[in-house]
Amino acid sequence: DHLLNRFRDYVSALPEDERGVAYERALSACGDATSAEASLRLRIAGANPVYEAIGRAPLQRAAEFLFQDLVPRMRFDDWSIAELIAVLDLVDELEDQLSVYRDTSEIMHVNRQAAQAPVGVDTRLFDLLALCIELHRRTDGAFDVTSTPLSKAWGFYRRQGSIPEDDAVASALARVGSDHLQLNDEKQSVFFDQSDLEIDFGGIGKGYALDLGAELLLGSGVHDFLMHGGRSSVIALGRRASEAGWSVGIRDPLREGKRLGQVMLHNAALSTSGAGSQFFRHGG
Repeated sequence: DHLLNRFRDYVSALPEDERGVAYERALSACGDATSAEASLRLRIAGANPVYEAIGRAPLQRAAEFLFQDLVPRMRFDDWSIAELIAVLDLVDELEDQLSVYRDTSEIMHVNRQAAQAPVGVDTRLFDLLALCIELHRRTDGAFDVTSTPLSKAWGFYRRQGSIPEDDAVASALARVGSDHLQLNDEKQSVFFDQSDLEIDFGGIGKGYALDLGAELLLGSGVHDFLMHGGRSSVIALGRRASEAGWSVGIRDPLREGKRLGQVMLHNAALSTSGAGSQFFRHGG
């Protein structure tokens, strides 16, 4: 909303005969927009009703992505919109690389091949795998990117929750364990020393994307911003206008439209997890 309002202020300050060109440029940016780009670009183009001319497809693609950048209100020309678009481009690249819901992603290639032979991977993916293994060690196994068989056993993978039988849980546990991920630093490769292993970055992907996005913005000279991914994970640097930081509300998972409270974030990140969306009822 801050970005959209800023764009409106910018256009309103232009001579009347130049406003149409500004809107057309925003609209043209949506023409070949990826889902991540459209999330930002459609909000800009939406300042003018003529955004309907681009059709519904980009709008539907934008709905698939929930990452947003927010920056404090200021003169529109104090920063470049290209810097914010670059962050959303990065998120889209990460989705292509790390999502288990895209058959062509790099991690799906690893899941299919790494039990047969070591698979060379991109530096960014290799570093993330190393981080996940370290977190698995530091949490005594509580954090595990190979827990997909358990998610499937409980039905959470397809949002069809059910109580699994004991043998199903035992079978799933036999196929879980980040200690079965073998990384080769020299060859920058990953190997599964056990078959039927699967990697899923669902527990770290959003935060990882926000961290990289924040680094990109800071490197571009943007120091006051808030980014959130799907509303469950947020990173806030600097502050908003005259505030001490960025005020973030914590949604009540049991009462629609209500908040449990709010926190002020300054150079900090926050992630929440609960039964508000991923749950099922059993026996009543």
